[in-house]
Amino acid sequence: MAGVKHCLLIITLVALMGCGESKEVVEAKAAAKTKAAAEAKAAAEAQAAAEAQAAAEAQAAAEAQAAAEARAIAEATEQSAIIEQAIRFSLKKFTGQLTQADLENVRELLFVRTKISDASLGEVVKLKQLTLLNLEFTQITDAGLIEVAKLQQLKELNLAR
Repeated sequence: MAGVKHCLLIITLVALMGCGESKEVVEAKAAAKTKAAAEAKAAAEAQAAAEAQAAAEAQAAAEAQAAAEARAIAEATEQSAIIEQAIRFSLKKFTGQLTQADLENVRELLFVRTKISDASLGEVVKLKQLTLLNLEFTQITDAGLIEVAKLQQLKELNLAR
């Protein structure tokens, strides 16, 4: 019976103290856990940095697009002003609103030394009764003249440089 008691005592001690891991194993697990946490933190920081970079690039692209649109609007406004001024000069109607009837009466347009663009000539082509178009000392290219060729009533075109 003493042997059984002795055996029970050993089993109880082993159960209470456990087979447990050695100090080195516990430290290795803790180090691995710390390393995994550091790697997860580094990955999260890298992800956040990548997202911030993408957001900055998207904002820069949006700002560039907005600036380009603003330039295009300013250019279109400037071109519209150039065309309107030439129409008013041709009609000798310097104030008031231009009507469709006014536009149908435009026969001559003078764009001498203006900044009229090739693209704006597409608007000039809408003046179907135009017989004279003066584009002297402008930056009009062959591309703009393709639009001018659509003017069927045009009799005189001045292109001197």
